[in-house]
Amino acid sequence: NLLKSLPSSVQHISFSSSMVVYGVPKDAKVTEKTKISPTKSYAFAKIATEHYLQYFSRVNNLPVAILRYSSVYGPNHMSKRLIPNVIQNLLNCKKITLTGEGKAVRDYIFVDDVCHITIKIMLEGYNGILNIGSGSGTDIKTICLKLLHITKKSKSLLEFNKEKKEGYSLYYDIGKLNSVLNSPYKFTSIEDGLIKTVKWHKKLIGENKNENFTK
Repeated sequence: NLLKSLPSSVQHISFSSSMVVYGVPKDAKVTEKTKISPTKSYAFAKIATEHYLQYFSRVNNLPVAILRYSSVYGPNHMSKRLIPNVIQNLLNCKKITLTGEGKAVRDYIFVDDVCHITIKIMLEGYNGILNIGSGSGTDIKTICLKLLHITKKSKSLLEFNKEKKEGYSLYYDIGKLNSVLNSPYKFTSIEDGLIKTVKWHKKLIGENKNENFTK
């Protein structure tokens, strides 16, 4: 119904899809040609929407960009995902338990980069599927060690549950993205992105404390 109600002035559609559509890939380095293999209902929902939008694009001759975002992080993001969860635990001096040895790799991309790239793609009028990520993989142990350093917390807060199976790894080949953007994008470094994210969480905790105090 939403698509049918679009005004005729609409010239492009961008859909926020996700890396979850690839499931657990055989090769950690993923391209747009990698076979989709969903393992969660969220992933099935994303794929169903992708397919319908591709159909809608063909029938209406309207370009649709299906953007499969990798692991997005940054300010204004509170969830149970790795980075916000670890930061909140560290700032509250709580322990962090990683599965296995923390070797699972993900492609982390700062939220500001996601916004800038998405706008560029929309302005280009891109039509098709595109992986949006930094193109570099970072294991979760490294992420946690960087956050321990930034928050100046003891490494004793980090522990490992080696009885549990190591998680899978996934990161993007962004050759196609660079081609669409006409040049390699200069991504925010993981260090700078984490510093900005920690500052936001510290501010949030401070505001919450002040709010509780005034009550």
